[in-house]
Amino acid sequence: MFLSPRTVALHLVDVGLVSLESLVAGDLRVIDESRRNRNFRVVTNSSTGSGYFVKQVGTWEPQGVETLQREAECYLLAQDEGALSPITSLLPKYHAYDPGRHILVVELLTHGESLTEYHRRRGIFPIEVGVRLGHALGACHYQVDLTQGNVSNHATFPRRLPWILSESGTGAMPEEWKHGAFGQLSGIVQEQVGIRDELGRLRQEWQSTTLVHGDIKWDNCILTNADSNSLASLKIVDWELADVGDQCWDVGGVFQSYLTCWLFSMPIKDSAPPREFVELAPYQLKTMQPAMRAFWAAYTETSGANRGQVDQLLERSVRYAAARMIQTAYESLTFSPTITPHAVLLLQLSANILEKPGVAISELLGV
Repeated sequence: MFLSPRTVALHLVDVGLVSLESLVAGDLRVIDESRRNRNFRVVTNSSTGSGYFVKQVGTWEPQGVETLQREAECYLLAQDEGALSPITSLLPKYHAYDPGRHILVVELLTHGESLTEYHRRRGIFPIEVGVRLGHALGACHYQVDLTQGNVSNHATFPRRLPWILSESGTGAMPEEWKHGAFGQLSGIVQEQVGIRDELGRLRQEWQSTTLVHGDIKWDNCILTNADSNSLASLKIVDWELADVGDQCWDVGGVFQSYLTCWLFSMPIKDSAPPREFVELAPYQLKTMQPAMRAFWAAYTETSGANRGQVDQLLERSVRYAAARMIQTAYESLTFSPTITPHAVLLLQLSANILEKPGVAISELLGV
């Protein structure tokens, strides 16, 4: 049975999280935020905004079931003295999981705001946010002991490559992404020998050595009480693609979030030269670079790596950032009937980074 706004409260009663009296009294407010999955925000206290976030698979398609099970397992492994307990504070509080109907219930992040929303609302890129991101990913990659409970061999974590790094470059993308605008972008990717070769090299360099979130981007990083004088907490959500994988993929996800924000803010006009796109962008790289430097400094501080190791990690991370940007180009076309100028520009920027990662590190990241 699939949940609906009318039945989600009944499920919370069934699992003992909400009383029948509260349900009858009409104290609950259900907000449907369904997209690929069925997502519901259930507010149980109107004065504080507290409540539950309920997620159920959108279809019984095996891949969706598997990834939601994986997310639920991450929450379970973070409880008590579990293998993921060092990062419990980074996850919303776990409440329940129904493996039969594939329904996950976690804490509703009161007054939560994604980093995408936060940066757009404020129009600035605080150093403190970069520091928190660096420490958060450092905890995931260096404080989680994969030998505890034999997590590194846990059936939940398939050690799977991101689809953009699959053997055919784009062959593992969702089937519906192989037509229309997606098909147009795929054609460009397949024609770019340099991009295909570099994706192949990244595939060969992949190291399955750490816990990775797998889909790090600003949308999945939530600040709570973002309007307070200090940032109360940073939470990382949507652990469906968590795996034993390469830490540089997560780090690259942070870098690409800044770079794509910069690029997508550019007002592209057919009659204007590319230099004008950059000059007219409301978000400028120079305002983002201090936060990117702070992120990298905080991350490497957590890692304890020596200078040689740090330099190698940075180069691989920026190259993985380029690969993640290609994946973002596809994602940006979800509701577009034809390929967009921003997607093409993002692909070109990715190609430039893959060709000259050292230049990207100094000129784009400012590291």
